[in-house]
Amino acid sequence: MLKFILSFLATLWANQKVRSIVKSGGLTLTGIAAAALAGSLVNLDTRWIVAVTAVTPFLINVLLKMYPSDGDDTNGDSLNDYVQIAIKKWLEGLDSGKVSIDDARKLNSWIDDLFKKTPMILLCGLPFLLAGCDYSGPTQAPRVVISGPTTGVPGELLLLDASATENSPQHFRWTISPALPGRQQLIVQDGGKRCFVAGYPGSFVVTCSASNRAGVDTLTHAITTPGTPPGPPPAPIVPKPDPTPNITPQPKPEPPTPPAPAPEPIAKTFGIGPAITDVARSINSPDRSGTCRRLASEARRVAEDKNLKTQAAILTAAMKPIGALGSEWQPLKDLLKSQITKLYGDGKLVTNDDYIALLNEVAKALDAAA
Repeated sequence: MLKFILSFLATLWANQKVRSIVKSGGLTLTGIAAAALAGSLVNLDTRWIVAVTAVTPFLINVLLKMYPSDGDDTNGDSLNDYVQIAIKKWLEGLDSGKVSIDDARKLNSWIDDLFKKTPMILLCGLPFLLAGCDYSGPTQAPRVVISGPTTGVPGELLLLDASATENSPQHFRWTISPALPGRQQLIVQDGGKRCFVAGYPGSFVVTCSASNRAGVDTLTHAITTPGTPPGPPPAPIVPKPDPTPNITPQPKPEPPTPPAPAPEPIAKTFGIGPAITDVARSINSPDRSGTCRRLASEARRVAEDKNLKTQAAILTAAMKPIGALGSEWQPLKDLLKSQITKLYGDGKLVTNDDYIALLNEVAKALDAAA
């Protein structure tokens, strides 16, 4: 039985049209894969172009192989005869007479008849293939949906969420009006689906635009924070060089005795450390000490990060690990929020150095609570 199967496969491969269909099948699979990849990358509705592109190499190759030119085979079926004679000798070497040269010729005749019907089979199956190729993208423009607060307190970061926007949006853009020169008011995250708004006093309108291949939609969200709106930051003072005076050369004085080293400056504090330590010690959590040490280490890391250029960026990076804590840490979250809001309202958090000093004080208090 094994000898019969092997001889059957060898006879199939000896037929030139079988080799053509194998080659054409490889071209078809390659065409379908390339067309599907191109359709997914450009996201275009090209179902008919993709299907025809995928089927055409296979159809043309089969038709050409079914009607070869006179120069393709100088002796008719001499190539098949040579292969079949070799198969017969191979079978005789295996001492088997179950498959003869006549059986091989009948098999090739059946394969020839099958290939004559191939164009009709392809034409009948082509509509089903075209109907199954669907590379259409979104058919409707997005509908922007924004959720978030409409008021806040000075210094607070307000989160606006547009992740519920409908109809598969692909791009987001956030703007705010009026813009405060020299101040960062928006921090966009999650690919534009969410946006933090800095709580500067005043009335602002935040605009979110979302788009896909079908169109664009825009929605506004008003936010009002009580207080006096901040003015523009002061312009930097450029020192003017003094004119070079005419100085009469003087004898070189003796080098002065170097002064004693000045004492290290006392680190700036805001007096909130003891309260943070007491609240952190009262937290009922299995890993309270480890969490306090981790939060302290994260606060120092943010304070030393030179890539954080703005106050909003420093505060956002510092509050991120604290906001991820569980509900048992809510007393600590409330205390930090109220203290930062009070310091900001009192005008004690003005520069980046003020926020860095605040983070160092929080880290020291959390280490004491651990």
